[in-house]
Amino acid sequence: MLDVPLCYAGLELQTSTGLVRLHAESSAVMLSGQQVAVLAVLITARGTPLSREAIWAAMPRGYRPPTAAQIGVVIANIRRKIGAARILTGADGWWVRDPIAPEPVDGTDVLSFGSLRLDAEHRYVFDGPARFVRLGPQEFAVLRVLVEARGVPRSRSGIWSSLPPHDRPATIAAVGVLIHHLRERLGPDRIITGGGGWRLAGPAGPRPRAAEWAGVRLERTTSETWLAGQNAPVKLSPQQAEALQVLIDAQGEPRSGAQVRDGMSVRARPKNALAVGSVISRLRRKIGRDRLATGRAGWWLTDPALAQVGGERRIPMRAHCG
Repeated sequence: MLDVPLCYAGLELQTSTGLVRLHAESSAVMLSGQQVAVLAVLITARGTPLSREAIWAAMPRGYRPPTAAQIGVVIANIRRKIGAARILTGADGWWVRDPIAPEPVDGTDVLSFGSLRLDAEHRYVFDGPARFVRLGPQEFAVLRVLVEARGVPRSRSGIWSSLPPHDRPATIAAVGVLIHHLRERLGPDRIITGGGGWRLAGPAGPRPRAAEWAGVRLERTTSETWLAGQNAPVKLSPQQAEALQVLIDAQGEPRSGAQVRDGMSVRARPKNALAVGSVISRLRRKIGRDRLATGRAGWWLTDPALAQVGGERRIPMRAHCG
């Protein structure tokens, strides 16, 4: 062990004695030899997140626990002594932070929506005045897409294509896994499923009165749909109009019965996902079978003017990834 004090983020660790001075509190606590070894590694990292394996490997051999999996237990004991706010945890591991350090100020590197504020430089997420977490690169990139959407649902493929190439997962399906991780970190009610994708809970902007995709235009206020090449609208039931809205929002991405149902308002939802098939069947009769395709992945809108290739509509390759 080094016989010199280590200082960072308001901590002063005397490695020879195990004494830790907490500058903000003007107090001191004693750590065990194993706890000193772990804290010394975190202080030396100076705010860079370290995994349990990296911490274990950096410790002197005589102080290492039997396995890297036990590092979390040691850190939990350290946090009880010096304060939980001093050692933060995230997708990349643990790191030391000064609990009285100021929050980021508004600027070009700070994005916000509702009570969430994102520090793009350090990948911090501030949730109100007292809670903050640090996310992994891919998690932060997905959350940034949702923040920039300002409460408008983003589809799985829409999120994936909006991610920077170096933060993009290998498959579109992996976006759902990242959303799951974000819900675990931020709370299950922070991210809402519906409208053909995911959106952040908060002050969503007003939706436009009409939606359009692939030659299909839906007037929300009247539940009428205008089809390219036809001079008169087609009247839909409110339930059919909401199902069509989900498919328009999906922009060609297949949607299963459960996904269509989740995207509809509570008052218009069928009793279960299987009943969505009946709604879609009636909708197809009204707008035309060539405009609403079906496959193993679900249903999606097609543009008849573009979809005919060799006389057959092929399922998009991305349908197998979602």
